[in-house]
Amino acid sequence: MTPMHRPTKTQPILIGSESQDRTGPESDPLGAPDGLPLTFPHGLPGFPAHRRFHLRRAGGPFFWLQGTEDGAPTFLMVDPKVAAPETELALPPGLPALMQARAVNELEILTIVTLPRGPEDVATMNLQGLVVVNPSLGIARQVVMVDSNLGIRTPIGKARSEVAA
Repeated sequence: MTPMHRPTKTQPILIGSESQDRTGPESDPLGAPDGLPLTFPHGLPGFPAHRRFHLRRAGGPFFWLQGTEDGAPTFLMVDPKVAAPETELALPPGLPALMQARAVNELEILTIVTLPRGPEDVATMNLQGLVVVNPSLGIARQVVMVDSNLGIRTPIGKARSEVAA
């Protein structure tokens, strides 16, 4: 298998704030006070050697994805359904099976945040490189949305809607 799943445009699975409302405490993907241990079986694009992480709550819709080995990267993550609720994400139709889930509602969708470098800059999120988590199995992968019209530096709270073909 390849490290990334390349989506097709046939029958996408749409995720938006209406189809997956997970804002209550019962929807916390972590379920453990020390965070959720995660394995990326194929690593992350750009970081193929780093496969073991912990997902920890950072407050609000934000999470820390912390590598467990020395020198491993740490990423700030956000739930795109909260950070840009008007945005619909068209996921590949085979994604649940790829993630060993029966349905997309068993998965958590997160995206990597880029913090501003200066006072005029804004925090952005990568809506073309979604991180998909199966919390019950502790596995994750970054799904690169090559056919997406959403950006890799989308300002948080200002994403535009994607029309699924």
